Amino acid sequence: MCEVSIIIPVYNSEKYISRCIDSILNNSFDNYEIILMNDGSTDNSRKICEGYCNKYSSFVRLYNKKNQGVAKTRNEAIGYASGKYIMFIDNDDWIDEDYILSYVNEMKKGNYDVVFGGYERINEKNKILNRVALSKKHDFSKYKIVAPWAKMYKRDFLIKHKIKFLDSNIGEDIYFNFQVINATKKTSIINNTGYKWFYNETSISNTLHKKISKKLQFNYLLDELYKINTTKKGINEYFFLKTITWYIFYILNDNDFNSVLQEKKHYDRWIEKKFPNYKKNRYLRLFGPRGENAFTGLAVYILMKISFLNLNVLFLKLVKKRRK
Repeated sequence: MCEVSIIIPVYNSEKYISRCIDSILNNSFDNYEIILMNDGSTDNSRKICEGYCNKYSSFVRLYNKKNQGVAKTRNEAIGYASGKYIMFIDNDDWIDEDYILSYVNEMKKGNYDVVFGGYERINEKNKILNRVALSKKHDFSKYKIVAPWAKMYKRDFLIKHKIKFLDSNIGEDIYFNFQVINATKKTSIINNTGYKWFYNETSISNTLHKKISKKLQFNYLLDELYKINTTKKGINEYFFLKTITWYIFYILNDNDFNSVLQEKKHYDRWIEKKFPNYKKNRYLRLFGPRGENAFTGLAVYILMKISFLNLNVLFLKLVKKRRK
């Protein structure tokens, strides 16, 4: 059994997949396996992956499957993993040389179930757009990055608690990590930004889910998140407020204003029903809880504090105009 299983969902990434895999091969840590999950690619991704699999057959495995989406793909891959720990990397991203080792060392310090880290956002010109480092001092740091990457999970912990990605067309990773955070106290945070999150303007994550549609499963996501048993009521409640704020901002530019306003009113009612005292939440303050991005905290605070329709209209129109 290897120590780390690195799971990479692959879909039409012929331009970037080699950079991703090579960054793993160049790591200072070498006791790992790479699980390539080809999710029905229609370009040369499969052929490229087969090349790596043939060259490094002892620790690179390729699974070809029909296209089912990233949630089912990652869930299936967890079942294939043999390592003590699991890491996820997206097919157009890459990692620093000491990335894996730094997480493994931290895991062993306290026999943790999960270790959280940060990232750098990098564009086509190799320019760093932003850097997010997490603080050990603030519990909210665990909620800050909802993606499954920039983390290391103990495989037995995921299996024991039956933690899975939600089969949804939005927020499948939010659901996964919300389960993780609420299933254990054995966590740690490291000041590592060795994960390189590529800003790919043509990627699925930058183009899908912006149009409001009955097929968009955001309501389903919220309801499934709400079912998760927890004792972290205050901070989890704020996380729901933040998730709804993210959704409203995400759809703001690509839909007519009245449609966005109706969505805002719908989720205002959802919040009032599920969290009737949310405006008294101690984390709902001017710049959010400690460890939160100040701008994000401010956006959540304003969007959740305005209760009159005319203020909803004014605020959303100002934001929409500024983002054009």
